[in-house]
Amino acid sequence: GSASVTFKFKMLKMDDAKALVVFESLYTVDQFNADGTLKEDAQPVAEHADLTDAAQTVNIEKEPSLHTTAVNKADKSKNVLKGSDVTIVDTVDYTGLVPNQEYQLTGEIHTSEDKLVSINGTAVTKTITFTPPSSTGSIDVEFEPFNTAEFDEGTKFVVFETLTAINNNKEETTDVYGTSKIEHKDMSDQDQTLTVVKKVPKIGTTAKVKGGDKTVVQGDKVTIVDTISYENLVPGQKYEAIGEIHTSRTTALAI
Repeated sequence: GSASVTFKFKMLKMDDAKALVVFESLYTVDQFNADGTLKEDAQPVAEHADLTDAAQTVNIEKEPSLHTTAVNKADKSKNVLKGSDVTIVDTVDYTGLVPNQEYQLTGEIHTSEDKLVSINGTAVTKTITFTPPSSTGSIDVEFEPFNTAEFDEGTKFVVFETLTAINNNKEETTDVYGTSKIEHKDMSDQDQTLTVVKKVPKIGTTAKVKGGDKTVVQGDKVTIVDTISYENLVPGQKYEAIGEIHTSRTTALAI
């Protein structure tokens, strides 16, 4: 048969321990005193005390930690165009949190000189509240869009995150592990970093026979219309587009 023994206790931080191992000793009831303590000459009829037995072992979640990966929402890259509106999304991976404990996560954007990024005197920050369903997981922090016009090419944006355990009144508290606040603020972490780059002009084209066809007949007179799409051009600047027609088998001009 089988029987269950239930232990209830507050799990405190244990710096060196990696697991809890349950030991069991079985005694006959006549080896106990009336107050429930064992008699001095009591001897167990059976024991199970094996530190290497995985069935007896419960692993201790490692120290709570955060790791973040910040990207440009528009293209998931690590670059932001100078003079453009950018939305930064920071994916925060967490471990060691208490399931069903409410936390507040606050993100800040700093330059590589450790200056808080501000637009028109308002700091670019974002705070969200969430309750993790398990001790390990991830959550996105999406900042409000801001324009990069005032930042030089090569400027680094580094995202800092602070996680705080909160109570029902949204006030800072400690979770059952004794943790109140976790920070991830590493100016050298490339995963947290984006770079301001100059606008790179890009074009794409779609060629069709006038009227919409994509096929021409040999011997016919034909008019081809090439529609040019462009990105990152300077407003007000005059440009000239030069088109050439090539065959598919050579780089020489088709005549």
